[in-house]
Amino acid sequence: MKAEFKARENGAIFAQPFVPNLAATRKPLGEVPAFRLNTEVRAEQRAVYEEAKRLHEEEQQRVFALEKEELEREEQRQLMEHRKMLVHHAQPVRQFKPLEIKKSDKALTAPVAPHFAVDERLCRQHD
Repeated sequence: MKAEFKARENGAIFAQPFVPNLAATRKPLGEVPAFRLNTEVRAEQRAVYEEAKRLHEEEQQRVFALEKEELEREEQRQLMEHRKMLVHHAQPVRQFKPLEIKKSDKALTAPVAPHFAVDERLCRQHD
C-alpha cells in the first residue's frame, strides 16, 4: 500500500509581511560603536612574542660563543701541555752491576758428523 501525500495549507501567503519596529531599538542607526579588530590584537601579541624570541636567541648565541671560547682556551692549554711533554730531555746514564764472567762446569760438546740416509742412497746409485 502506497502512502498518500497530503499537503498542508500555505499560511504565509495570507500573513502580513515583517516590518521592523524602529522605535524599539535603543541605538541610533547611523552610529557605529568603537571596536577593535582581532588582527590588531594578534599583531600586538605577535610583536611581543617576536621580541621575546629575539632576546632568547641572542642569549643563546652569547652562551654558545662563551662556551666556544672556553673550549678553544682549553684546547690551547692542552696543546701547550702536550708540546711541553714532547720536548726531549736527556736521560742520565744508568749504572749497572759489573758483569762477572764465570767458567762453565759443563764439558765441551764432541762434534759428530750427521749420518743421513741420503749418503747411503748416493752410494748405492754409484755402485
